[in-house]
Amino acid sequence: MIRRALHGALGPGVEILLRRLERGVAAQDHLRLAARLAGAARAALPAGWDPAALPALEPGRLVAAAAEETSPCALALQRLALADAAASGPAAGAWDAALEAASAGSRLQARTAGAPPAFAAASVLVAGLRSGALSPAAGCRIAAGLLEGLEPKRWFARDGTAYGAANVLRALIALGADPAGHAEARREIGERLLRHVEVRRAAALRVRACDGVRPWQARLERLRFTLALLDAAQSTGDLRFLNAALKENDRQRRAHARLRPARRVEDALLGLHYAASVTRQERLFGELVP
Repeated sequence: MIRRALHGALGPGVEILLRRLERGVAAQDHLRLAARLAGAARAALPAGWDPAALPALEPGRLVAAAAEETSPCALALQRLALADAAASGPAAGAWDAALEAASAGSRLQARTAGAPPAFAAASVLVAGLRSGALSPAAGCRIAAGLLEGLEPKRWFARDGTAYGAANVLRALIALGADPAGHAEARREIGERLLRHVEVRRAAALRVRACDGVRPWQARLERLRFTLALLDAAQSTGDLRFLNAALKENDRQRRAHARLRPARRVEDALLGLHYAASVTRQERLFGELVP
């Protein structure tokens, strides 16, 4: 009854406030862990992970280079995808023609022999849109290719979620109000993601077995979906997405506390994504919650 009265008086933001008061992990616990992981990761990663080095790589090779997620090129792309603001890197629209050609044939629903893996195209797609190196028009066309054959209702099927889907959703959100930006698919996928994480909780966001990813990659994809929730919260102002991201970061904190970025590049990559998620979560909490 008290919760209902507060909700009526204060609106949906009260659920997030109550959640923060009730949960066992304090914001400062998240932030301290995020700072430790981010600092260790930056010290451990190879020098070539700076996005400023990307213009030296021919754009048509980006998708192939992104396929090995711990390579310097792939790390630089992921740094662009994590940045709140555009980092120093390629010029606006510089990747359009080459990336559209390199992404042809990539599909989320299958991995075709000889075609670049869909997750690699998705990684370059979101990095290009968030940095401005890819124009919205080209981004829409590439996203359409990745989405072909995978209806929104199939994203969170019983056999798991396609690896790379999180970055495609982030790209759809980055396309925003563009009239060709797949707005209807973005809304439906966002609502299905909310229901999926609320119902499945710790069992949510499993990567399908046929994609053959390693355990650390499955954890990385889950972090990317948390970032997608935060993207949606920032884009729409809808507190349900922020609330879902808070719960996700709470569920995963203990596992991330065991990461050793100085020993494994995979751990450094996971640490960077967790740190980016927590930092954005706390900033959005201050901006959106009344």
